[in-house]
Amino acid sequence: MKRTTEQYFRFPRQLLNSPAFHALNINELRAFFRIMEEHQSKSGFVKDGLVVTRRDFIAAGIHPKHAKGTLLVLGALGIVKCTRSRGGSANGRTPNMYAPTFLPRDPTKNDDATHDYLEIKTPEEAERRAELHRYHEKRKDRISLPRMRKLQVVSAPSIVSTVTET
Repeated sequence: MKRTTEQYFRFPRQLLNSPAFHALNINELRAFFRIMEEHQSKSGFVKDGLVVTRRDFIAAGIHPKHAKGTLLVLGALGIVKCTRSRGGSANGRTPNMYAPTFLPRDPTKNDDATHDYLEIKTPEEAERRAELHRYHEKRKDRISLPRMRKLQVVSAPSIVSTVTET
């Protein structure tokens, strides 16, 4: 039995049974659980979002090549909402913030969870949305540029001036 001092979050059965959750692959599940781990470390407060960096996702086991596509899929399926915050720091680099849509932003309120993943009704629609955002080595829109020829090294004739002293 859980003690009242332990941290927990309400994991809705609607999410577990939704086609959106069943469309996730292993990298997307790892990213989801890393965001939930950050939620637990903040004692259940989401507010504007949870700060999870790319390094955190890579440390959670996501290959660096799949990190961006994984987060795009979670957003497209409505499981996680990403708010980008690019300003406000001295060097101009602040991390993205992620908020699960099935959790309220404030634990004292229960009515501000959006449950965006419920818009997806069929597994086919969930797979279609996920495949649109999974772009890794299967990308077909990359332009194949012609290979550049190596530059030939041309040596200039050395001009040796002969100076005669008189």
